[in-house]
Amino acid sequence: MEKFLSEVLNVEKFPLTVLDRPIESETAKIVENSYRATILAFLDEWSTFCEKNGVDLIKVIGAIRVRPTHSNMIFPGPGIGGYCLPKDGGLGVWAYRHLMGFSDENFRITPAAIDINDTRAPRAVQPERDPLRHMGRIVPASPVPRVVPAIWPPSFRSMPPVADVTPLPARRSVSRISPAPS
Repeated sequence: MEKFLSEVLNVEKFPLTVLDRPIESETAKIVENSYRATILAFLDEWSTFCEKNGVDLIKVIGAIRVRPTHSNMIFPGPGIGGYCLPKDGGLGVWAYRHLMGFSDENFRITPAAIDINDTRAPRAVQPERDPLRHMGRIVPASPVPRVVPAIWPPSFRSMPPVADVTPLPARRSVSRISPAPS
């Protein structure tokens, strides 16, 4: 397997990490993606706090990142997307219960992170949409020309020859403020 992967992947730039068993490899991938999803859900809570209290979260994270041990702190976004990040935590919880047969409540944080991340995208446009509506700049169901172009491009992928319309968070956000472009 290592020889095959070395032929199809750039192992010079992206070295392989070889584990002893397939369950270890899959667990590494699921834990990594669950970790990232959990961190994003955590930051969503603090993002909401900051929005409600007039705190600039970007400035706060910048101050935290000054510490070498915290320099990798990520910024919150409108949600999570792609194929792996949204599903891997759920896959791990499902496998624990259904494939491995455990019935205890070991997993509490991962399902909570999934729930939080599933509801982030619709809320992400609220701060931009509502003030514009209150200022009389837009009415319900009207397009928001200055906002849509900034959000729409990352909302789906166009990587020929694959027709990949991944349900990314930006796509869900766009649908909340404007009809899809024709």
